[in-house]
Amino acid sequence: MRDSDNALRLSGSAEPGLCRMGPRGRVAYGRTTLIRVQIGRRDAMSGPGISDRGKAMTAHATGDRVVRAHAIGGPEVLRIDHLPPVPPGPGEVGLRIAAIGLNRADAMFRRNTYIEKPDLPSRLGFEAVGRITALGAGVTGLHPGQRVNVVPGAALGPHGVCADWANVPASRILPCPEGLDDPQAAALWMSYGTPYGALIEVGGLTAGQRVLITAANTTVGLAAIQIARMVGAIPIATVLSESLHQPMLDAGAEGVIVAAREDLATGLARIAPEGVDLAFDAVGGPQVTEIATAMRPFGTIIIHGALSPDPTPFPLKIALRKNIALRGCYYTSVTDDAAAPARAQGFLSAGIATGRIVPRIDRSFPLDQIQQAHALAGKRPAVRQDRRDHGCRLTRAVSAAGRACGPQGPVPAAPAARDAARRRRSRR
Repeated sequence: MRDSDNALRLSGSAEPGLCRMGPRGRVAYGRTTLIRVQIGRRDAMSGPGISDRGKAMTAHATGDRVVRAHAIGGPEVLRIDHLPPVPPGPGEVGLRIAAIGLNRADAMFRRNTYIEKPDLPSRLGFEAVGRITALGAGVTGLHPGQRVNVVPGAALGPHGVCADWANVPASRILPCPEGLDDPQAAALWMSYGTPYGALIEVGGLTAGQRVLITAANTTVGLAAIQIARMVGAIPIATVLSESLHQPMLDAGAEGVIVAAREDLATGLARIAPEGVDLAFDAVGGPQVTEIATAMRPFGTIIIHGALSPDPTPFPLKIALRKNIALRGCYYTSVTDDAAAPARAQGFLSAGIATGRIVPRIDRSFPLDQIQQAHALAGKRPAVRQDRRDHGCRLTRAVSAAGRACGPQGPVPAAPAARDAARRRRSRR
């Protein structure tokens, strides 16, 4: 065996399951569905397609491969460029990348349909795990050789992590939690940042409250179920297909609404006749009115996605009558807050320590197959079709008072969470 060769580890197939790297780096398939990337060990002289990989594998000896988009379009616009590493600038951290998380947002970025627009040729890649090789001027609290996570949020053009190396703002670096291997660690922040921020930081979800999670079979939805269970809340899931009913119960949902069987209003009346306290909605569109109708007084609807192609109404009269709030939530609500990443890390680390956070990897690609990996990442079924994304199992200890416990004891509630909790207690 020679030095490691980049391998993209992706989750993206049909049913929840697990896939690991097979012998000599060959792909071993499981059943799951989102797309993740890792850098795993490979035999430099063996494995399928070795004649096609010669240049990339030779280049890897100096660690200079950088994936860049050279035009707007499909996976074919991606190229592996050979760019020697440069020292990190002030406030930056130099990294040797060990694992890369590949998300649908990566595909949207190269298609120029994402919030951030590419300045071609552009690097890409939101999240990764690796080891620090150098520190830029002014960086403290980190050290060379340290294993760290790249938290999404840095500008992709100069700081994209789909490469052998990257320089990333120190503000986007966190020590990697113990207990996860590289591909699992790389699958952590994009999947869990949004539901953590929405349910805990914004929504102030507490024990005994009911939370509606739409499109619950997605990666973020499954993470949200686990987060709800961690704080003692009661998750209610919605899915499109009957085949997903039992998997959602197995994942921890208290009740499941299958769109093929009943409409949302009927399902909510059946499972939560007294209403729900919080809604975590990935769909938007007209169903927001049905959700608002099912909310308890002073409840909150948090929309984090737009799977519906239809406009999303604001149910004004219902909101006035019930004093409910409706707001959007993006993963940067956590990553752009100076204090929130540390709270999120404590939350996740406590779950990892119990062995309940286990990101599942579906598929593995070598870096020179980045186009094939992106083709898989970019597949987006229509909203009326099943969306089956893999999820990671997550938990944290809960004290008798129902508050989360981190490694050093109870995790302090976020300011917004405390305020939301007070409002809910006062209505009772």
